[in-house]
Amino acid sequence: ESGRVSYAGYMRGFGNVIVLSHDRGYSTVYGHNSVNLVKKGQYVKKGSIIGKVGRTGNATGSHLHFEIRLSGKPVNPLPYLK
Repeated sequence: ESGRVSYAGYMRGFGNVIVLSHDRGYSTVYGHNSVNLVKKGQYVKKGSIIGKVGRTGNATGSHLHFEIRLSGKPVNPLPYLK
């Protein structure tokens, strides 16, 4: 879903991370980016490139850390990815 960047910066453990705020209390987290391509407050449309995969923070190899949160708490992403 489209959303607004609520955080884009460095976070201990996650390295370069982006947090998008969505409707109905949902947010998505994208961590370990090599570079963030968006800034706090920016509106992002679904499908936009917001960062590049990397291995910043506590990571042993390049990968994307992805979370879906509801009211700030992580939820199982599988039902949302269908």
